[in-house]
Amino acid sequence: MRKLKQNKGITLIALVITIVVMLILAGVSISMLFGSNGIINRAKEAKEASEKQSIIENIKFDIATKQTKNLGSIDEDEFLEILNKYGTISEDENIITTSKGNYQIKISEIYDGKIENPLTTTPLESWEYTISDQIIVLKKYIGVDEKIYIPNTFTIGDSLYNTVLDKTSSSLSGTNGPFANNTILKAVKFDNNINLKNNSSWGIFYGCSNLVTVYNLPNISEASYLFNNCSSLKNAPELPEGITNMDHTFYGCVSLTKAPIIPSTVVQMYATFKACKNLEGIIDIKAANITNVSDCFSSRNKQIYLKVDNNSESFQTLNNIIDEWPNITFYGEKVFHIACYGDSLTRGAGGNGTTYVNALASKLKRKGNVTNLGVGGENTSTIAGRQGGIPYIVGKLKIPSDTTPVEIVISAKDGSDVKPALQDNNKSIVQGLNPCYINSIEGRIDYIKGKYYFTRLLPGMSVDISDNTEILTDGMVSYRDTDVIIIWTGQNDSATIENISEIITKQQKMIEYANTDKYVVIGLLYSGDKVNEEMAKAYGEHFLDVRSALSKDTTNTVSTEYKSDGVHLNSDGYTIVGTQVYNKLLSLGYITE
Repeated sequence: MRKLKQNKGITLIALVITIVVMLILAGVSISMLFGSNGIINRAKEAKEASEKQSIIENIKFDIATKQTKNLGSIDEDEFLEILNKYGTISEDENIITTSKGNYQIKISEIYDGKIENPLTTTPLESWEYTISDQIIVLKKYIGVDEKIYIPNTFTIGDSLYNTVLDKTSSSLSGTNGPFANNTILKAVKFDNNINLKNNSSWGIFYGCSNLVTVYNLPNISEASYLFNNCSSLKNAPELPEGITNMDHTFYGCVSLTKAPIIPSTVVQMYATFKACKNLEGIIDIKAANITNVSDCFSSRNKQIYLKVDNNSESFQTLNNIIDEWPNITFYGEKVFHIACYGDSLTRGAGGNGTTYVNALASKLKRKGNVTNLGVGGENTSTIAGRQGGIPYIVGKLKIPSDTTPVEIVISAKDGSDVKPALQDNNKSIVQGLNPCYINSIEGRIDYIKGKYYFTRLLPGMSVDISDNTEILTDGMVSYRDTDVIIIWTGQNDSATIENISEIITKQQKMIEYANTDKYVVIGLLYSGDKVNEEMAKAYGEHFLDVRSALSKDTTNTVSTEYKSDGVHLNSDGYTIVGTQVYNKLLSLGYITE
């Protein structure tokens, strides 16, 4: 009996010791796994270090490739173009913040070799000018060089003359300053300490239709019409402090994609970015006392976020008008995103610039960001391929190491007929297709003379691609996790009561892939009541039949009053559809008035 008790006591002690040891070991294991120097953290750090080094090596490879083509040299434009592919360069041009991973890398870590000046220093012979009191006033550039550098002094004989740029006339009929309406210039860089007459740059680059970039803008207080109608301008220069007036500064700069920081001294921004249709992203507004922003943006914009102090006069000025600009909102404000997939009816063929998508955006104002992912001529399978519901696959091929296009054969994963990019074969129009990825190689797909071609964007190692490899499209990358998806397909499937079930199945695959339970499916305009009844059964409250709103009688037949041809709608018709979609979003509770 005593022996039994002794054994029992030993067992309990051993159990306690075992539990303590296990807890200690568990604590050590957890620390090893999750501690600041744990396995998981070290693995994460190693992964990030590897990604960062990979980006550096890729940039170095691009620089070396460019130098090889240039017999050993690289100029500033070429260098900056390469860096811009990988991220955003700091204002002092010392740091690049990478798009992938958001790593901050010193540019000196990437390259510290010689960078050639790509610009031609302008001689006096390239100018109409006057001389007075050791000052040369440059009145008009008459040279033929496309990329120029303007020095802050000129030497004549043994004398040195300071450079001053003549002031442009402050009337549209008299834009006769040093560069106005020049169609040759592509790039201009100013030396330091160059002055402008009256410190004004009113319209100095007005109408320079081929101008792409300007470096080191002089100190100015007046920037009205500075780059007005510079339709090729892609890179806006840093704007110096001291500017007060930015009326029409970038009006009509249709190629501009990123806005500069708005200096703290600005008070006027009338029509500053009007007609800048490709402008997007964050606009950092340092100015606190802006009083006029009328027509600052257009009625049709890409998504723009205004970063401004909420307690400033500028915020109040913008807040009073911001609802007039679709797809523009304040930075940090909650906005839901809508992806509109379809064919030419979604794209807006025949609408003379009006689509149901931008009509919807006009009604949503700041409540939602709407993306038009319509492409003409595409059937439901092709649209589902761009979107990801029925992925595209590619046949066996070899992607070369350089950027030479390679012919490819595209099909759908479910075997259905797909023909992407038959219409609008342009990288800015084929929404949801390009850029795309084959085996993680980024490129674009083009349809040329009956054949498809894949062109990689950056050179690298050649890669053999196996048969039936999936193509990762821009739609699958950029638009999968939108809050709402709107589908308007079937017109190019010749929908009938016999095949509508197949179309519905493909649409449902799109909805499943969209990863949201918020969706609207628009009915077909010309396939009859029975087809739309089948769609209504499939989608219930999510189905929208717009025919009655487009009809002038009770037949559900689209009135010629709302059509631009036998198939497409006109601006009035698309506006009605946009209103109908807006009302459907309200009834489903996706938005509120």
